[in-house]
Formats: sequence, structure tokens, C-alpha cells
Amino acid sequence: MARTFLNDEELEKAKQLLKPTKFRATKAKSYKRSPSANTLSLWLGDRLLDRFTKIPEWEESLPIALGSWARFEICPNSDIDLLFAGPEQKVKKVVKAINDLGLKVRHRVPENFEDWTKGVEDYDVMALLHARSFTAEGHEKLHHQQQLIRSQIKNWRKKWLKVMAKERSERATRYDSISNYLEPNIKYGKGGLRDLQQALFLFEIFPEKFVDRIDVKINLNHHKSFLLNLRQHMHLYELGEVIVGPEQQSISQWLGFTLTKDFMKEVQWTLSEVSFYSDWIFERSKTSEKLINIYRMQKIKSISDAYEYLRQDSSRQAQEVLRNHLNTLSKEKDLQKIGKVLKKIFKSWPEEIFIRALFSSGLLEISIPELKRLRGLVQHDQYHRYTVRAHLLQCIREVLRLRTRPKNLGKISYWVKKLNEEDWQILLWTALFHDMAKGKRGDHSTQGADLVKREFIKMKMSLRITVEVAWMVKNHLLLSTAAFRRDPQDPKTWRKLHDLGVKGPRLIRLAVFTALDIRATNPEAWNQWKEHLLHQLVQSLHSPRATKYMMLLSEAEQKKIKMSREFLSLLDPSLVESIPTKLLVKDYQELKKSKRNLETLLWQGNNGLTWVRFHRIKDKAGLFLEFTQALYASGSSIQECYIQTFDNYGVYDWFCVKSTKKLSQLKTLLNIMSQQALAKVPVVKFDEILVTSEDSQQAIISFRGRNKTGALLCASQALYQQGFDIIWARAHTWGRQIDDVFCVNKMSTNIDTKISNLKAELLIN
Repeated sequence: MARTFLNDEELEKAKQLLKPTKFRATKAKSYKRSPSANTLSLWLGDRLLDRFTKIPEWEESLPIALGSWARFEICPNSDIDLLFAGPEQKVKKVVKAINDLGLKVRHRVPENFEDWTKGVEDYDVMALLHARSFTAEGHEKLHHQQQLIRSQIKNWRKKWLKVMAKERSERATRYDSISNYLEPNIKYGKGGLRDLQQALFLFEIFPEKFVDRIDVKINLNHHKSFLLNLRQHMHLYELGEVIVGPEQQSISQWLGFTLTKDFMKEVQWTLSEVSFYSDWIFERSKTSEKLINIYRMQKIKSISDAYEYLRQDSSRQAQEVLRNHLNTLSKEKDLQKIGKVLKKIFKSWPEEIFIRALFSSGLLEISIPELKRLRGLVQHDQYHRYTVRAHLLQCIREVLRLRTRPKNLGKISYWVKKLNEEDWQILLWTALFHDMAKGKRGDHSTQGADLVKREFIKMKMSLRITVEVAWMVKNHLLLSTAAFRRDPQDPKTWRKLHDLGVKGPRLIRLAVFTALDIRATNPEAWNQWKEHLLHQLVQSLHSPRATKYMMLLSEAEQKKIKMSREFLSLLDPSLVESIPTKLLVKDYQELKKSKRNLETLLWQGNNGLTWVRFHRIKDKAGLFLEFTQALYASGSSIQECYIQTFDNYGVYDWFCVKSTKKLSQLKTLLNIMSQQALAKVPVVKFDEILVTSEDSQQAIISFRGRNKTGALLCASQALYQQGFDIIWARAHTWGRQIDDVFCVNKMSTNIDTKISNLKAELLIN
């Protein structure tokens, strides 16, 4: 409801009454809780009562407070719930008077004045146990009804458990959203005040089941004080029930936190603890006394025993047993034994419920102490749905689910099939450790890899698993960047990934983990677009062209040759696909150290085609025309060409030709032709000449038509005569068709005029 019962003066008074509750849920420090939230609730209740008691028929209507007002937990925006046990006419006048004051109340009158539970929802019957009368007569009637309810408490307990289970389930579904994790609802969200209220109510109606755990009740009341303090503040400043992102900083400053992330960490850990214990209380309420006594008497002597105990029983009851033994178990420092246990668990492919229990029981935290630092650590953006710790759990669950349902990843499922058992183990360990270093200064991926090495060495993990998991953790964001922000067909992308070791089994593992990590971060972030791009990248890296390119890089690495970025960036992938990598690496060595023109190189492939490489230290106008004329004069038919000019190495042009001559004969002819006058250029007509793309510096011109001898030579001469400077060229021949493409510098003169001249000279009429 609106905060209509506070005028401006009262509002300021309320703000003065409410003081921040200094609080540390993680017990890093211990502060005495402030009672200011309870004080404000009492004061707010008094303000309401001041207004209501001025209504003439107020006492005769026998008003009884329900809900938060009755529990002394009323907030400025709380609902005002009232039950009237007086005469109907008196009640109508009172309700009308309240409405005339501009106040909204939820009220009811017993259907049966002898039994107030008749015609009432089971949930409302629960409220009667904490109801509070404002008159002596009303108090007597209320007390009688409460006695009736308590006399049938066993029957009511069953009903209440059933109705609470349904309400909890509906609420969990309703508030299970991205915003509820990043901007938690402190009343209805998981671990909020509604969970807390229900847990304390179960404590009250099942006293025999919690007689030994008064400490839990004390802790829950401690958490309630903090959450109620927050809620009071948020209502006073019209912030509702949700700790919205834009207001988190101001609230944290009010509470005395230096950093907003520290405040949200406390909030998240508080909600986590309340959620755990409300679940535990709910579960214990349904557990038999005999079984509860077994849990009470359970003794855990070692971490190995703890893991086995939890594996056999992953219930909240068993988890709470382990929580009571954590101080003793944490003294066990045999990390080799812990590593042995964890390896055994992962290799047995545990159930999801067991993995969740490892996290919520605290057992995994004392095994890997770094997890403790992640308690409640929130990632402040609209992409990350969970806290870091919860994300690690989600990621492990995604791995487990994928192994049993490999088709869950759509197109990426094709690569899932290629994973072996070792790959799956690496994925599990990566899921656990990949974000373990978040919250520290610096790159969390690099620090996470270092953490893996340190912890795995202590746990005596195999060298291979240690190396591979560390590599995965260090590079776990690599493919998402390459797939979603770079061109998967660009050799620069291939080279960067190759340099970082993304190849073979690592590529497949990393691709699968990238998809899993996205799903575990935020299921809504994994969509068909990302699925397609990631699959496209992996496909591209497995293509013959990319594979050959990677082989070139690997060949250079083996020979300890570092190819320059300029050479690799301008080297056409299609050329790399066609020429043996050993030949290219050897030729690069010659190119790199050469101070003069290299001798013309020839190589013949299995398909009978011959590749010719020309090199000139210095570029000059018409050089490409000279090469094509020499080939034409030698009787060779050009099928493809790749023209590259490097700042450091000069002109480096490759031509694929058809020739009936032996390599030695062709080489001799080319040497002769390159020293003679240029041969006569044939006139070839094309079907189409067009500019396919252009910018302020360059234009790409395509010559298309029937495959005719000397077509490339004719086109290159025409471009030369029009004054075009050729940057690169590609000759494509398929069947009887050709498409010769040239990238040229745009001159100051009008390119349209030059293209018109080319068309007039070379197009078929």
C-alpha cells in the first residue's frame, strides 16, 4: 500500500529512528545487531493506532492485528491486515472511517464466531497464532481461538506443511529470474523475509524437532534483523522490495560499506544462509523423530568419511550434519588425500544433487579454501545471472547434463560426440576452477590458471590433467571473443588462436566449454545466433584451408622460424591451401634473408598444374603485366594467381598454370621471356566488367566471361594502360568461365571514366 499514514513530519522522524544495522553474515567480523528496525516497527504501529483509536466504534469492533503488524515487523509499505470480532454494523462503520482517512486495509470477519478457522484458508489460520488484539475482550476471544487451534495442532501442522510447500514452489518459480539474482527481492525472493518467517513458524509448531538447535533460531533472528532493517530503509525511500542496481550504492553507503560489492556480497550470503536453513527446517519438520536422532548422533571423523556420507545421503539433513563438523574437518590438511577423493568423485560421474550438496554443505569449501572468498560475490552486470560461486555450481551441472544429453547444445552437439573420457574429466575440473580467481585484482583467467597449477600440484594430480585444465582456465573466454567479435574466416583469427594453442582436442574442448559457460552464466544468453557463430568458427578452423594454414604455422614453429605478421597477414589462405607448407616455409627463409631478386620457383602438384613464384625486391608499375606476358609467351595458361607485395620483402607473386612442358623447360623459357621484349597481347572480349566494391582508397574490379587464352593478360594490360596501380589480383577459372579480380588504387581522375573506357574496349558488343 502507499505510505499514506505518514505525513512529512512523521516521515523525517521515521528516518531518524531507523539506524543502519551493522552486520556481517560471513562472520568475518562480529557486530552487535542494532534494534532500530524493531523500534521503527513499534513506532509505525503506534502511528496507525493513534489514527484508528480516534474512530468512535474502534474498540467495539474488537480489532485484531494480523501479519507483520501483529509480529512487530510492520514497515512503511506493509499491508495492514485486520480481523474484526465485533458486531457487523460496528465493523462496517470502522472500515468506512478507515477508508475515509485514505488508508487501505485488508480486513475480514469470522464466518463462524465460534470457530474462526471456518471458511478460512489454511494460510490465514497460521496468522491467527501470531495475531494481537487491541482490546481486552478481543484478547480473550482470540486466546480462546488460539487454544482451539493448538489443541488440534498435529492436524494443522500437516495442512500447513502442505500449503507452505505449494506456496514455496510457486514463489520460487515466480521469483526465479535474472533480476532476482542481480537485484534480489528481500521479502519474496529465495532466502528473503517470507522464507525466514516460515522457518521461524515451523520452529514454533515443531518444538520437539528443534529442541537441540536453538542456535539456528538465534542466527535466523540475527538475519531477520538485518533484512528487516534493509526493508525499512527501502520503504522509507520508496524503493519497494527489490534492491535495484542503481540504488545499491546508496544503500551500501548508508550501512557503512566502502564498496558496493561488499554490501551485495553480504546480502547474497545472508539470503543463501536463510535459504539453506529454511529448507533444512522445512525438511526436518517432515522427518521422523527416529531419523532425526540418527542425524543427531552421526559422527564424521575425516574428510574421506564426509564425502562418502554425503554421497550416500545428499539431503539437507545430512548437509547440516557436515556443517556441524566443518571446524574439525577443516583441520585435515592432507591435500593429496582430498585430491584423491575429488578425482574419484568426478570419475564416478556424480548426481547433480550430490554436487549441490558439496557446495551448500561447505564440504567443498574446506577442501578448496579459495571457494570461501567467493561467498556471495556478485558480478554487477545484466549478463551474469548468478553469484560467482553459484555460477561454478551451474557450470558443473551443465557438464553433467551434457554428458547424458549431448544434443542439448544444438549444432555444437556435433563436436560433443568427439569428446573422450579424459576430455570430460578436463571439462569438469575446468567448470570448477575457471572463475575461481574472480574478485581478485588483475586478469582472473591468468590468475585462475596459476591457481590450478598450485592446487593440482598439492593434490598430486597428473601432469597432463594439470597442464590441460590450467590451459582451459587461462583461455576459457578465447573462443567467445573470436566467434562473436571477429571474422571466423580471417587468417588473423586463425593465427591468434594457433599462437595460443587452440587446435586439435583443445579446440573441441574449448568450444564445448564455451557453450556450457554461457549457459551456466545466463541460460537466456545462449541463443541460436551464438550457437551458429561458435559452430561456424570451429568448422572454419577444421576446414582444409584453415588446417593447412595452421600446418604452415606449425611447420615454422618446428623449424624455429618466426614468420612476420606482415607476411602472414598478406599471404592468401587459398595459396597456403595449394602449396606444400614445407615449400612455403623454406621459400620464406630465402625471402627473408635475400638482398636481391630470388630465382623463379616452380612446383608441380599432383593434379598436373604448375605453380610459379616470381619475386622482385622492388615493385614498379607494369610488373604484374610483365609476369603474365612471360607466362603467356611460354605457352602457359594461367588458372589462378595470388599477387602480394610486402614492404620488407618486395613483390611475391604466385601463378597456377597449365603447361605441357617439363618444369626445367618451363623455367628456362620463363627466364628467357623475362629478359626479352614483351610479347604481343591478344585482344580478349569479356561478358562483364564491373566494380564490385570500393572505398576512398581502393576499388575491386571484376572481369567476367568465357575462358579464353590470354584473358588475364589482356585485362592486366588494359588496367595498366588506363593508369591503374594493381595492389593484388585473383584469377578464378571454373569450367569454361573465368572471373579475374583486381584490387587497384583509385587515382585522382574519375574511376567511372576509366571503367567506361575499359568496357568500351573489352566488352562484347
